[in-house]
Amino acid sequence: MGGNLNAELAALPPQTDEATREGVFEQEAVEELDDELDRAAGSLLSDLQRVTHANMAEEIDLFIRALDAERAWSLGAPKPAATALRAPGASLKDVGREAARRAERQVICEAMRAAKGNKSEAARALLTDFKTLHVKMKSLGLRARDFEI
Repeated sequence: MGGNLNAELAALPPQTDEATREGVFEQEAVEELDDELDRAAGSLLSDLQRVTHANMAEEIDLFIRALDAERAWSLGAPKPAATALRAPGASLKDVGREAARRAERQVICEAMRAAKGNKSEAARALLTDFKTLHVKMKSLGLRARDFEI
């Protein structure tokens, strides 16, 4: 089956009863629905990957760099000095601020995922108020709609 429905119906012998003709139509409709569901599932998966990547780009990048470093170390490369873990010229205060920012981002993302994008619910879970969470998410470039399911 597949292709042009009118051609398929015309190809049926003249004595074909109405129930058989309806069955052909139903099969065609099922195949079309199945194709539409496949397209929708693919689109949903693509959107989910895009949203996940957008919200976790920094974490993914850090993870990949850590894997690359671990692979290099396992092949005998020397481990970097502690100064290589921070940006050149960054002060201890800068390093602390960046670590706090990353930690806050991670915790907010986890709370927002658990709350399915509901900022009020996430704020309660984080023991903060809605406005504080809203301002913090804006400063981190996070959007509630990216966590809605």
